[in-house]
Amino acid sequence: MGDFGKNQSVADALDAYLELKRPKFAALIDSPWGSGKTWFIRKYFEEKKKEIDSRSMPEKKAEQDKCEPVFCYVSLFDIADAKDIDTSIIAQANPLFYSKNAKRWGRFSRFALERTVSYLPIENPDKVSEVISSTIQQLLNRRPENFVVCLDDIERTRLPIEMVFGYMSSLLEEADAKVILLCNSNEMEKGKKHYFDMFREKVIGISLSIYDDKESIFNEAIDTACDDIKHIINENKNIILNIYDISNTKNLRHIRRIVFEFSILYKNISDNLKKDKIFISDILKYLFVLSIEKHSNPNSFDEKFNWDSKQWFGSLSLNNIKAERTLSKYSIDTFCGLFCPKFWKDFIFYGIIDNEYIDSYYKISEYNKDKRDIPEPLKLFHFWRMNDEDFEYNYEKMIYNIEHGIYTDPGIILHAYSEQLLFSKIGLKNIDLQKIVEHVKQYIEYIDFKKLNRDSDLFMYNKYHYEGFKFYESETQEFKEIYEIVKYQYVKKIQEKYINKYKNIFELIPDRIDDFCECKLFNDIDSNFACSVFININYKELSERICILSNSNIKRVSDLIIKSIYNNITMFRMQYFSKDELTEWIENLCLSLKMYSKNIKPLARYGITLFINRLYEIKNSTY
Repeated sequence: MGDFGKNQSVADALDAYLELKRPKFAALIDSPWGSGKTWFIRKYFEEKKKEIDSRSMPEKKAEQDKCEPVFCYVSLFDIADAKDIDTSIIAQANPLFYSKNAKRWGRFSRFALERTVSYLPIENPDKVSEVISSTIQQLLNRRPENFVVCLDDIERTRLPIEMVFGYMSSLLEEADAKVILLCNSNEMEKGKKHYFDMFREKVIGISLSIYDDKESIFNEAIDTACDDIKHIINENKNIILNIYDISNTKNLRHIRRIVFEFSILYKNISDNLKKDKIFISDILKYLFVLSIEKHSNPNSFDEKFNWDSKQWFGSLSLNNIKAERTLSKYSIDTFCGLFCPKFWKDFIFYGIIDNEYIDSYYKISEYNKDKRDIPEPLKLFHFWRMNDEDFEYNYEKMIYNIEHGIYTDPGIILHAYSEQLLFSKIGLKNIDLQKIVEHVKQYIEYIDFKKLNRDSDLFMYNKYHYEGFKFYESETQEFKEIYEIVKYQYVKKIQEKYINKYKNIFELIPDRIDDFCECKLFNDIDSNFACSVFININYKELSERICILSNSNIKRVSDLIIKSIYNNITMFRMQYFSKDELTEWIENLCLSLKMYSKNIKPLARYGITLFINRLYEIKNSTY
């Protein structure tokens, strides 16, 4: 028999109960939800079946099958019809299903019942609903003294409690079966509890309780986990069980659930990061704390944490007494900012994992020992982990680089100034906030931005973070002002870049029309800035060139222009051009096209007319 840890005495008591010939009473295991009742009884049944299989002799199998116990487990959760109990029992107990393949059936109850009934001696198998009771009676009569039924979740059934006990009494008295009941009587409705206590005295012969055996559950969870994470969980066993104890949840299901969650998260971590045992171990700890709090207190958990915070976990960023109390009780040394709340929210609530964010985080975190090429603003992001010497060195270097215009990446610039705002706020540095804003204005005017293409998203979608890290003080008026200053200069310079790059683009019409249509302005990231180019193009010259094209090429060119304008407007790129200027350009282009198309052939003029109508349509619908 297997090792049941703290609950070995419960297994021994059930062994003694099953050895009785015709007990005429049931055994009860009454324990809180999540204590491991279901896990225990399933394991107990498994061990009993292994025991039977180990002593079976092939030459006497048929004879042995008649006397060996049959174990049936039935959850009454949400069951509203006793016939469903019959169905489940028949599917498990009938020799047709008493095999390895039976496990595949699960609770295909009605189908299993119909198939089973057809093999039993019943006059009219089609009338399933009428013969269930007699069917199960016949089945039970075939296996006297050796039929064991476990009825679980009694407190959560929709059946009247008196019906449950009536059904159980029938199993005990008429079929001489042995019945094991699982329940949490403390969670029974008041009316059910009254009947339960009344029947309990009559039909329950032995009452047992399951201990909170977290060690056994933990070991079982490890056994079912993927091979590549077993050693990680084992190495952190004491810490995990300590987190469980501190949480005071008393629900062992959380251990299995979180082990499963970690296996999913682990698969999405880069192989090179998996080599960092401390990093992986800390992820496991964080996940256990946050997940166990989420599942233990689902109603209050959201209120404790600002999941959309632009800051990070830790004393500096929580700004929430409830959250600080929740996290501080676990006393994990590293609990000062692993990943941002948004990352954990996406994973714990929705199962979304941002792989790129994990890599970006690690790159600039203290876990990464090789950070020589990382800009100081990113190193300073986790400033609270630094010693005083490292903090001062990196801060002074950041200030030097700002003073000398070294930082040309707009995201890094924003990080540098946002950190100055924070350091001033928390008293680490004595800096006047308005002077920080004024300094940005001076700095941003003379530096040459780099990465103009890649960082365009910084001013479209990701205004609150860069390189996977949120900007400090992003909700303050000072940061918003700094952001707009950087954005204005960035947009101005990116416009200049693309205007200069494509100022002669329409000269490809008509002689190099294929080169025109394949240009990056219409088919690449450069297309984000098409409207900035358009409004600086001479609309008269463009109209003249379009009107001398063939009918098919008029369609090609007009489609490209319409598509570019539409995409720039609908994809939130209007910050890269002036709405009024684009409106005026479209209007002037339409008038010019009308004038130049007067003397061209009818089909070509029709194509131009369609182009004009589409331009007006998109202009009017948008503005």
